[in-house]
Amino acid sequence: MLTLPLRRVIKADHPYVVATTRAISERVGAGEGLLYRYLSDESPDGIAGHEGAFLLCSFWLVDNLAKQGRLDEALELYDSLCARAGTLGLLPEEIDPSTGAFLGNYPQGLQSYRRDLERRQFGTAPEASRRGEIKRAWGHKDQ
Repeated sequence: MLTLPLRRVIKADHPYVVATTRAISERVGAGEGLLYRYLSDESPDGIAGHEGAFLLCSFWLVDNLAKQGRLDEALELYDSLCARAGTLGLLPEEIDPSTGAFLGNYPQGLQSYRRDLERRQFGTAPEASRRGEIKRAWGHKDQ
């Protein structure tokens, strides 16, 4: 659902998408902006073991928040996700929300690719001018 605005099926700031974004954050949220792909207790996948928070979902959430004009939230989440990278700056497929341990494939190209796409949107300007740059990059008018 979080990818529909990214694929331009529906605008991210449409009331349905805003409500869906909120519901996803609440329903499959693992805390600190991390999201599960699904609730494994309710949708067993048949794979033994614990399902971690899937980082790509969290980066999709960053995109949605930014496109909804919730730039401070988007930037805060983006920065917290980037801070989870390993010493080489690479991201795993999943993270255990309770321990921060890397799970699944490491490194995972999709997560790093998505992070780098958003890095271009967020820019590297000093904090004072960063907000203006971010607003322009995400297509928001200066107010």
